Amino acid sequence: MQDREQADFFARNALSRMTVLGIPPTPENFLVWYGYFSAKPPTLKKAVDLLIAGGRPADTVLTEEIYRRFFAQGVETAEVMEASETVDTLLARLMERVSAQARGAEAYGGALADAATELKGGEIGGIVTRLVEETHRMAALNRDMQAHLRAAGSEIDGLRQSLGEAREQAETDALTAIANRKRFDQTIRKAIADSVERGEALTLLMVDIDHFKRFNDTHGHQVGDQVLRLVAKTLTDCVRAGDLPARYGGEEFAVVLPKTGIQVARPIAERIRTTLAARKIIRRNTGEGLGGITISIGAALYQPGETPAALVARADSALYAAKRQGRNRLVVEGESAG
Repeated sequence: MQDREQADFFARNALSRMTVLGIPPTPENFLVWYGYFSAKPPTLKKAVDLLIAGGRPADTVLTEEIYRRFFAQGVETAEVMEASETVDTLLARLMERVSAQARGAEAYGGALADAATELKGGEIGGIVTRLVEETHRMAALNRDMQAHLRAAGSEIDGLRQSLGEAREQAETDALTAIANRKRFDQTIRKAIADSVERGEALTLLMVDIDHFKRFNDTHGHQVGDQVLRLVAKTLTDCVRAGDLPARYGGEEFAVVLPKTGIQVARPIAERIRTTLAARKIIRRNTGEGLGGITISIGAALYQPGETPAALVARADSALYAAKRQGRNRLVVEGESAG
């Protein structure tokens, strides 16, 4: 992790360069120029320098090309996440400074106006007149500065919002609109850390659609996508606030249940399974009924000291046991079929 002052330095350089070049301060453009100044990855800076040396203008088109080459393939590096977190922190501090400066400027303008009113009644003639004129001039400059500060605050706030939206999109599965594998990996690591620190239970459910390939081959990929969305919605409908349903990969899903032991996790898993089994699939363009689908679920309780991968492996093992024992059922790791 970079030193915070160093990261701020890179962020300020990136924003300054984008302003000079007339490049919009979008999250994507910022990641490119933050990567350029931090030289992470080193090949990004080399690529930019080579293109500029070859006669390419350092403009929005070049920035978009570099972004597609290094960041748009879904490969999220530690440097990219650090850049996003750094600019969010930097912009938060800038917003605080803008607000404080705006308040100070407004107070200064009021004080000048009051002083001008009092001095007009004095007897020092031309000095008072010149002071009043200067007061009015400074008040006008003050109003102009406040307008610029408000505009800058709006731009910064918009950029922070864009960063938040970009981060959320990067952690959401495009098809099912629930958390993706990246978000799952982050959440399970944090849930394990919290479990160890607080001594709380943690249960993981691994969920797989029964005979999904056969269903997909029979009815087509569009209906298959509809099934994946239905499973995702069912998971979302059946879990509690604070739980995380995620698409793990393909037709496999995961549910992180923090602060939850097996006795509480079991009815949640069964509610997911029975709710989905009761729902029917209908081909949207014809209204044709295609029957229903079922899922198999494996559950595992976190054991102190194990890694996220070990917990996933045990829940997966229980899931495969559910498949072997007839599907459409819950198996808790270390127990018989439920």
